[in-house]
Amino acid sequence: MEFTVDSGEIFAVVGPSGAGKSTLARCLNLLERPTSGKVVVNGEDLTALGTSGLRDARRRIGTVFQSASLLSRRTAAQNVALPLEYLGATKASTKSRVADLLDLVGLADKADKADLYPHQLSGGQRQRVGIARALALKPSVLLSDEATSGLDPAATDTFLRLLTEVRDELGLAVVFITHEMDTIVRVADTVGRLDHGRIVEHGRLEELVLDPDSVLGRALRPRGPSASASGDQTAVNVVYNSTTVPADWLTRIGGSLGIPISVLGANVQTIDGTAFGDLTVSIPTGHTSAFVGAASERARTRRARRGDTRTGHRSRRRSREPGRQRRAREEEGGGGSMSTINLAAITVPLDEIPDLLWPAFIDTVLMVSIVMVVVLVVGVPLGALVHNLAPGGLFENRALPTPLSWLISIGRSLPFLVLMTAIIPFTRLVTGTNIGIAAAVVPMSIAGIAFFTRIVENSLRSVPASTIDVARASGGSNAQIIWKAQVPEALPSIVGGLTINTIAMIEYSTIAGTIGAGGLGYVAVTYGYQRFDQGVMVATIIVLVITVALIQLAGDALARSLNPATSKRVNH
Repeated sequence: MEFTVDSGEIFAVVGPSGAGKSTLARCLNLLERPTSGKVVVNGEDLTALGTSGLRDARRRIGTVFQSASLLSRRTAAQNVALPLEYLGATKASTKSRVADLLDLVGLADKADKADLYPHQLSGGQRQRVGIARALALKPSVLLSDEATSGLDPAATDTFLRLLTEVRDELGLAVVFITHEMDTIVRVADTVGRLDHGRIVEHGRLEELVLDPDSVLGRALRPRGPSASASGDQTAVNVVYNSTTVPADWLTRIGGSLGIPISVLGANVQTIDGTAFGDLTVSIPTGHTSAFVGAASERARTRRARRGDTRTGHRSRRRSREPGRQRRAREEEGGGGSMSTINLAAITVPLDEIPDLLWPAFIDTVLMVSIVMVVVLVVGVPLGALVHNLAPGGLFENRALPTPLSWLISIGRSLPFLVLMTAIIPFTRLVTGTNIGIAAAVVPMSIAGIAFFTRIVENSLRSVPASTIDVARASGGSNAQIIWKAQVPEALPSIVGGLTINTIAMIEYSTIAGTIGAGGLGYVAVTYGYQRFDQGVMVATIIVLVITVALIQLAGDALARSLNPATSKRVNH
C-alpha cells in the first residue's frame, strides 16, 4: 500500500476486523516491521534506521493507543512525563512541559486530576492524558489507533474535538484508525478503506460521500430507519451527490410539480457546508417519474421503492553475628560415658528460653536478610532477562531461553538438603567453610534466586503488551522500558512473590540450622529434639509462626500500597 499524509491533514483509515488496521498502525512507528517496502516519515525511511536512530524517530511520532494504555502505577502527570524521562529531560523542564500539555488537553483546570491514577479517571479523561503523552516530545505525526473505542458518546465528542484542535494548533499530520464511520465524518480530511492489507479505496471525504458508486462513500453516509409509504404512495430514496444542492430543494420540486411530498426518514449531515446523506420521501404513485426527473436534474436521486420500510443501522463501540548462637551442651560427669541421662537436669527453665531464642532469632534474621539481598540483586534482572529473551520479548532469542530455563528449573526443583550437599565443594570455595551462617547463605541464595527468577518472569508476563508498545513508541531504550515500564507495572506482583520467597528462605534457614548453620533450626534440633525439651520446641514454633505471619502481613500491605487501584489513597 502507499499513501501520503500532509501536515495539518487527518487521514482516516477504516476497514472490517482483520483488514490490517492495527498492523498498519504498528508498522507506521515500526513496532512491527513490514515484510517489504518503506515507511517514510518526515523524509526518513524508518526501515533503514538502526536501534538508536529508530528510537529518535519514534520520538517524533506521537501515538494515542486504544483505551489510552496508561501505566497503572503512574499518575496522570507521571504518564505524560514518561517520554520526557526517556529523553533525559530535567525535572524542572519536565514539570513545566507536563503542565502545559495538561492545559492543552483541558485537564489543568480539573482539580487534582494530574495527581490521580488511571483507575480514578473517566475513559475520556484517560484518553486526554493519552493525547498529552503522545504530544510530550512535540511530534510532527500523530497516530490514533482505535482511540475512541469503548468511549461513551460525550467522551467521544470531546476526544474528536480535541484531536482537531491539536491538529490545527500544532500542524500535525494525523493518521486516525477506527471502525466507527460517524467519527470519520466528523474529523477526517481524507479517508482510506483497508481490506486484506491493501487500501482499496482512497479519497477526499467530501468527494467520497457524494460519489454514488463509492462503496466507502455509502458506508460513510449516515443511515437510519424510515417509515413506510402508504398504499397509493411510492417511497423514493434520495442520495445527495452534488455540492450545489439548495437547502429548500424539496419544497421547490413539490411546488413546481404541485404535489405533496412527505419525508419518511432523513439522514443528512454537512461537511464544511456541503450537505450529504440520504432521505426517503413519499410521492403519489402517478408522479414518481416526474419527481425522479426533477430531482435528477439536481443530481440527487438514486432509486425508488413502492410501499416499503427502510431500516438502517448504526455502528457500535465494544468497550522484601550481632549475636552468635549459644551452642553449649550441658554434660554431666568428667570422664567416662553415662548410662543414664537425667532429662530434668538439662531442661531449659521457662524464664531462660527467651535468652536462648533471641540470639538464635537474630542469626536467622541475619541469614535470611543476606540471602534476600542477593536474591533481589540477581533475581530481578535475571527474571527480566528470561522474560525478554522469550518470543515477543525485547531481546528475543531462539537459542538461550531453553537452556537458561532448564538451569533455573534445576535450582528450583532440587530438595534443599540435596542442594546443600551437592554444592559443598563450591560453598567451601566461596566461603572457606561448610558450617555456620556463611556456608548456609550460598545454597539458600542459589535456591532463592531460582525461585524468585520464576516469580519475576511470571509477573512480567502479566504486564499488558500495550504497556511495552507505549514505552517503545515513546522513544524508550530497552533498559528504560524494563526499569521504567515493565518492572514498575509488575511491582505489586513481584512484591507478593518476594514475600512468599522470604517465607521459603526462613524454612530453608531452619533446615540449614539442623546441620550446623545456627539460628532457630539449630535450637529446635539441639534442645527441642535431641534433649526432648518441649518448652524450647513449642517456643521455637511460636516464634517461627509469628515471624512468618508478620512477614506475610507486611508483604501484603506493601503490595496493596503499590497498587493504586487497591491502596487507601483518597479518591478525588
